[in-house]
Amino acid sequence: MKFPDLPGAAGDSVVQFTFHDITPADLFAEVRVEEVSAWLTAVAKTRGRRIAQLDYVFCGDDYLAELNVAHLDHDTLTDIITFDLTDDQSGTCDEVEGECYISQERVLENASGFGESPNREMLRVIAHGLLHLCGLGDKSAAEARTMRSAEDTALDNWDARPTVER
Repeated sequence: MKFPDLPGAAGDSVVQFTFHDITPADLFAEVRVEEVSAWLTAVAKTRGRRIAQLDYVFCGDDYLAELNVAHLDHDTLTDIITFDLTDDQSGTCDEVEGECYISQERVLENASGFGESPNREMLRVIAHGLLHLCGLGDKSAAEARTMRSAEDTALDNWDARPTVER
């Protein structure tokens, strides 16, 4: 299901947001879809990349767990799974094309556990998926530190964006 009632949910964007198997929580009450798309485009640019197509699918734990087992052979809960769909898997392509599946339940629970607002935690996870597609990992402690720093920079850029009159 597309974001039907949010301003700026244009179908021509290279960044798309849809829902699968959940009723959306009010996670985007403070933002507009076009603002998130523009922000993600800027985040990709800071990593030397351009978004060709990026789809975010917001779902529940059960659906994401099924994907995790089926595609990654991981039997654990997670907040996001990212699939790189670029044709060039050499890592030299400057275009980003992918799908990010995000568990709304995990984001809400993590936000509470981290003492963060649900909107801010959702933005962090959204950036995390894009950063994976830009080549950042998070398996080792050093990679995780680099990823966290890039997420923080992305969130700082979100905070510094010009506000749009609603």
